[in-house]
Amino acid sequence: MISPEDMETYGYGHESIFLDLEQRILKDIVRRIKSTGVITRSADFQLNQLKRIGYSDKDIKEMLTETLKLSNEYVDKLYTEAIKTDYIDNKSLYEATSTDFIPFEKNTLLQNNIKALKKITNDEMKNLSRSLGFVVLEDEKTKAVKLTEYFQNVLDQIIVDVTAGAFDYNTTLRKAINAMTKSGVRWIDYESGYHNRITVAARRAVISSIAQMSRTLSEDTARRIGTNDYEVSAHANPRPTHALWQGLVFTRQELVSVCGLGSVTGLGGANCYHTYYPFVKGISVRAYTDEELEKMANSTPKEWNSKEYTGYEAKQRMRQMESNMRMYRERIALLKEGDGNELDIMNAQIQYRSCMDEYVRFSKAMGMKQQKERIYMDGLGKVGASGINTDNLTRKRNLMKGYQKAQKSGDISMLVEFQTYQRISDDIDKKIVGTTTKDGIMITGYKTHFIDRVIGQYESSDEPIKGKRKGVSIEMISNALQNGELKERPLTKSGLRSISYQTDECIVTINPDTGELIQTTPRK
Repeated sequence: MISPEDMETYGYGHESIFLDLEQRILKDIVRRIKSTGVITRSADFQLNQLKRIGYSDKDIKEMLTETLKLSNEYVDKLYTEAIKTDYIDNKSLYEATSTDFIPFEKNTLLQNNIKALKKITNDEMKNLSRSLGFVVLEDEKTKAVKLTEYFQNVLDQIIVDVTAGAFDYNTTLRKAINAMTKSGVRWIDYESGYHNRITVAARRAVISSIAQMSRTLSEDTARRIGTNDYEVSAHANPRPTHALWQGLVFTRQELVSVCGLGSVTGLGGANCYHTYYPFVKGISVRAYTDEELEKMANSTPKEWNSKEYTGYEAKQRMRQMESNMRMYRERIALLKEGDGNELDIMNAQIQYRSCMDEYVRFSKAMGMKQQKERIYMDGLGKVGASGINTDNLTRKRNLMKGYQKAQKSGDISMLVEFQTYQRISDDIDKKIVGTTTKDGIMITGYKTHFIDRVIGQYESSDEPIKGKRKGVSIEMISNALQNGELKERPLTKSGLRSISYQTDECIVTINPDTGELIQTTPRK
């Protein structure tokens, strides 16, 4: 029989095909945004050059044709294999009730039904694919925009922003990517206004079709073997209303009156992976005992961050986190595709890793299995900073912000590379942080401004540059903290204390209450 877990796998397998389509569309948009950014920065920009990077119906049709071909192949193979397995699983009931069993390949009616079901699904995906777009926020209201229209709007806005100097390239790129990944490529019904991500629509199309065929098979088998009883499938952490009847045996009439078969919220309704199978009393054995079903319901709440979650609520929360992580992964990949600012990439990586860390901790606290395959089904591979945890990534992000600020303000030379800035930071960590001053204060840390002072505004200490401040070596700083003359400094406007350690070479200032290095100044 087809289990709820099988049903879920079938759906996500189809979703991954359309997820690839979404990524191809988004990456193509980003590549064209990148071209736009180059054109707007060039002196010979002309409006007719926009046509070279504009979207065309042909581009979209080519992508859709390839995707629908893969979808058709998936549906063709999946439906045959899944329904064949489901059908053959009933063979034992035929034998137990002395009923003739028609082999799968020779069951003409069944083969025709499968063929018809495949066509229905393929036609549905073809229809859905004809109406793609994005949902954007406009005047505080959401608005559905067709794919070609949205794409041209994005390019037009970027050209206006960059040429007018309203935003730089990286800002416009980041804005566009955040908007696209938040919405995702959507199927839009322009008559009703209803819209849904094409990936979700693809998953549901497969699940609903296979579930429908499975129910039809079950009812046909039940009629042939002469039973009116059915066992409903079961899975872990069902929604509370479904936990009341999953795994139990009902008559066909009770499937409707008790389980809500045919209703949106009942058996086989929206987002329901349950189905049902023929059950012959005296022959069939239930798949799960009442005790096992109670355990699967997982209805006793568990606490996480001062909030309680039942098993179903925890599962919904995990699905949400998985979706968020896929969004961040897309952002990282697209920012890299568009040669985005390294700081923007790191910010996205931090959000992704923070969400992943929470996902791992949450699943452990809830006693639930992590399903990272849902995250990695995007096929993007490793998009995070490999081998760097969230804390280290955050530190690198803060260093990058300090580095960019220092260059912009002129506190360090534009010739100083980020790798040098990071190396100086590492030296301070290794040689200064954790040491104790001559009066017993432990150095606990420093602001990025302290790195600026170590590097200085010019590199040569032998040839001073008028109006520029030279750097201070780590050795000079260490010597001052260990042997320098102590001087109490006036309180800051916010009431913070500071102490300076002075030698003939330099002055080093720290906060004695926190142990944080504030700044250093050369004396020669």
